[in-house]
Amino acid sequence: DNTVQFWDVRAGSAVRAIFGPHICGDALDITADGKVLLTGSWREEEQLELWDFGSGKRLETLPWRSPGSLQEPACSLYCTRFSRDASSSLIVAGGFLPNAGKGEAKVFAREAEGASPKQAGGAAASSGPRCAGTLPSFTCLSADVSPGDGSRVAFGGSDGRIRMMRLESSAAGGPEEGGGGPIPP
Repeated sequence: DNTVQFWDVRAGSAVRAIFGPHICGDALDITADGKVLLTGSWREEEQLELWDFGSGKRLETLPWRSPGSLQEPACSLYCTRFSRDASSSLIVAGGFLPNAGKGEAKVFAREAEGASPKQAGGAAASSGPRCAGTLPSFTCLSADVSPGDGSRVAFGGSDGRIRMMRLESSAAGGPEEGGGGPIPP
């Protein structure tokens, strides 16, 4: 029904709802501090969204593709997950590319609250999560991040295989741009 229902077990029913997300699979998570809800939708636009848990208002829509990159095909999401560190610094998500007949998974690095990201030369960069790694060409049904530093991400595919991604740490303590890649055997 394209809603996320907030149930109160004392009332025995939903007390409010978020309208819009079309969740298929394990595509719902909440930050470690309980303030932000993450939804992944099975649709071609605005698949990855962050919501204020207290008010139910949408905070941000995260683009699946970076501006200026190939916009097609869109990825319909089966799974989303925050990392388990105190700041929920990573978002992992994956799904299926209906028009391409294959899937894709991504890791996004979130900026720490109050931090201003910098580009080369010290100029301010755009805020918001940035892609830290992509795992192409398989349908991703589930994802999880290792506890602690979040340096390992596991993706479960429709082919029955698990793919592992290792994220390199930067001097700032987060994954480096493009640093993700499969873990060698």
